[in-house]
Amino acid sequence: MRSTLRIAALFVVFLALIVPLASYASGGPCPDDPVLSQTCTPNTPPFYVVSNRTFERLGPQYGTGCTPWILDNRNCTDCTAGGPDCLAAEVEVQDIICKIEMPAAGAVNGDILYEMCCDCGLNPAGDWVHREWEFNGTDCNPPGPWQKNLPPDTGIDLPAPFIIGGLALIGAGLLAAGVTVRRRTVKAA
Repeated sequence: MRSTLRIAALFVVFLALIVPLASYASGGPCPDDPVLSQTCTPNTPPFYVVSNRTFERLGPQYGTGCTPWILDNRNCTDCTAGGPDCLAAEVEVQDIICKIEMPAAGAVNGDILYEMCCDCGLNPAGDWVHREWEFNGTDCNPPGPWQKNLPPDTGIDLPAPFIIGGLALIGAGLLAAGVTVRRRTVKAA
């Protein structure tokens, strides 16, 4: 009886941990588009950056349509209207992406950078918008106007590695706990 209660408690813990991960994968503003992620471009140029997620991913191996650079500007929620948080995101695109990341990734004069932003200004569920920056050899020219939807050849799949890794870790931990409980139950009997 006690082992049944312990297993039930472990199952409840598993459910409590899996619900936030599942909602992170499918919900939240601007969910990923699995259909578009099948046709994204794995190479550069053009280059891609998401300017307002809740984590950061930088490095010369990123910047493609499938795995864009990501900047942590979580407070920029109304991309097209500006505001101090979104202006800070624009400065980061210029200072981090255009001046550091693009040259490190081999960008040349005239390459295009698509900046993607999850705009929650009119729709709390979020709408993807994007705009183009042109690399001029050392940094980027001022961007063009915001346009609706994701740019061509992209279909970002941002949280999948985090969710798969988190679920695997939770599953392994619960499996180990279940084996331990089972061994103690067998020894006690």
